Amino acid sequence: MPWALSKSEKKNYDDIFRSWDAQNTGFISGHTALEVFGASGLPKDDLARIWTLANIDDRGKLNVQEFHVAMGLIYRSTYLLSSWISTHLTVNASGLNGMPIPDQLPPELIPPSARDLDKSKS
Repeated sequence: MPWALSKSEKKNYDDIFRSWDAQNTGFISGHTALEVFGASGLPKDDLARIWTLANIDDRGKLNVQEFHVAMGLIYRSTYLLSSWISTHLTVNASGLNGMPIPDQLPPELIPPSARDLDKSKS
């Protein structure tokens, strides 16, 4: 399974994000993210690593692109998703590839907004 997210994955993650962004702020808090991501069954240490990789702007909350990153990492991890998350995805949970959580964010998962920031720093 490649690191890059498919359009259908992003759409599914958008739907999950919108369901948890009840105030329509464009962000979900760390507390909310822990609730969503905790349903994956991943150990807290792994979730903390995923949060660190996904929280690109280090502001303590995730926008939808950062949420895509986190969900992509969770989906590709070595653990099966819980039935709650699986029911919200049209992809088959049995297709998990068992990829380890990377130490650095793979280039394919860097959100476009973060790529633009890197270019402006150069």
